[in-house]
Amino acid sequence: MADAHGAETIKGWLEDFADLARSGADFGVGAGAHPGRDYAYLEVHRSPEDHSILLFRVEQREDADRPIVQAYRMDGNAEEITARVRALTHPEAEVT
Repeated sequence: MADAHGAETIKGWLEDFADLARSGADFGVGAGAHPGRDYAYLEVHRSPEDHSILLFRVEQREDADRPIVQAYRMDGNAEEITARVRALTHPEAEVT
């Protein structure tokens, strides 16, 4: 579903973003965070078929005594990214 490797995930996504910025290719960016939500994201897209998102989510894990911030990288088309983000951030809303 998504890569979740913290610092390595963040570093890799930012390196790919920097490479894209230096390439001279056309692309768009986006970001989002809303009060009361447990996630925020950075997004880059070249077309509806080529998106990459870096999502940060606050999670309470059984092996941790306090919440942690986890990073997830997702690549794909707009529909795939939307579905993956929704499954990660709103699992109760999934339709089977």
